[in-house]
Amino acid sequence: MSTIEEQNKIPYNVRKLREEEFEGKLISLYKINSWMNIDFHVYVSEPIEEGLYETRIMFSPFGERDYSFDEVTKDYFMIDTNFIAVKVDNRGQGLSREVISNDRFILNGIKSKETYVYRGVFMDIVRAVDFVSEHKKSNGIIVAFGGSQGGMLTLVASALNKKINLAIARIPFFAGIEKYDKDNQWPMRWIMNTSMNERGISNKKQYEELSYYDVKNFAKLINIPIFIGSCENDPITPYEAILDAFVNIRNTTR
Repeated sequence: MSTIEEQNKIPYNVRKLREEEFEGKLISLYKINSWMNIDFHVYVSEPIEEGLYETRIMFSPFGERDYSFDEVTKDYFMIDTNFIAVKVDNRGQGLSREVISNDRFILNGIKSKETYVYRGVFMDIVRAVDFVSEHKKSNGIIVAFGGSQGGMLTLVASALNKKINLAIARIPFFAGIEKYDKDNQWPMRWIMNTSMNERGISNKKQYEELSYYDVKNFAKLINIPIFIGSCENDPITPYEAILDAFVNIRNTTR
């Protein structure tokens, strides 16, 4: 049984934590249960005016930020009245740090692919897409985007949830990880040193476990129009690594 099949057996438990109108938008904060019964948070900002709208989902980069209502109402993306705007804080990020901390997030459960934190994170974003796809004002078009970790999650969500129609990923994290600098640069240096020194796991074994979550493997499942941004001098994800993921996309609209 796949992880998604197991996830689908977990009943939805959606709680609306707060709701507020602001300049033509109704902004709501939800807490949703997910894989291993860990909650994540979603901000949904819908136009008050009646009609059907495109949905745009922003997946989170790394960080401990807390999106308070005051901050959300200052965010142009969230207050634009032309579409339904969605921000997702997956487990361990932003508001969703009750069980999994942002501290050492990328090392959480890293000993095996079954326990690694991104297994649950990927299920969070799949469920987030399912949730917003049912919005009463949705016209059925969903655009996903994000940068760094958000770019990674954009690609994975597009691969695992066919409800997404268009994706835009900027310098996606964890793409072509075998080309990451494991000797001098975060995060691979940190991951490999921790695995060796704290867990006694060889670099080869750790790469084998991490490769399951490499974006280039999920890219093979993407069949929608997609845009991927890269940077020749990015210190974390080199251009060549992103290219490995890009060439794996079978869709010709890329």
